[in-house]
Amino acid sequence: MPIRTKVSFVRFNELNDISVNCDFHMHTSQTDGRNSAEEMLKQMDLKSVAQCAITEHVRHDSDWCVDFFQSVRAIRDEYKGKVYIGIEAKAIDFDGHLDASEVVLQEAEIVLGSVHRFPGGSALKEIGKLTYEEASRTEFELASALLKNAPIDVLAPPGGVTQRCFGRFPDERFRELRTISLDRGVAGEISSSYLKDFN
Repeated sequence: MPIRTKVSFVRFNELNDISVNCDFHMHTSQTDGRNSAEEMLKQMDLKSVAQCAITEHVRHDSDWCVDFFQSVRAIRDEYKGKVYIGIEAKAIDFDGHLDASEVVLQEAEIVLGSVHRFPGGSALKEIGKLTYEEASRTEFELASALLKNAPIDVLAPPGGVTQRCFGRFPDERFRELRTISLDRGVAGEISSSYLKDFN
């Protein structure tokens, strides 16, 4: 098994041109992206991106992961930018467990933990039937558990499900997630795809 190379992050006030010239949340056509890993890495070079991470969606039974990781490792040194191999796994309970196998977690160089569904399989359509308070509280509890207990490097994206369903996420809950992130040393993603405004 290869030695896990960890992505290193800096605090917001330490960001510079180099540290923001990156994309650590990319999906290829292996899961729900449109392009192959090779096509994406070629674009990374064309756009002079310094670092990226291919972070495919996984589940416990994603038996293709190790082979996929090996295929990316075989080509990543051909590119100028630094390429990490990782996963995005969703919370499956309020204890901070991820929908990912131990083998995949060990192989990944960056692990994004996300709240994409609520326990019981509630997708966005069902979550939208909850009240704003119910949805934001549930998402906050799931995200807090990931931050406190899961083997993640990034919480991606905090408040995203509630934001998608209701157009907002409570500022006080967002701030508390950021405090927990800092305490544990876990990065928090800001995604313009999800997070439009906080109020």
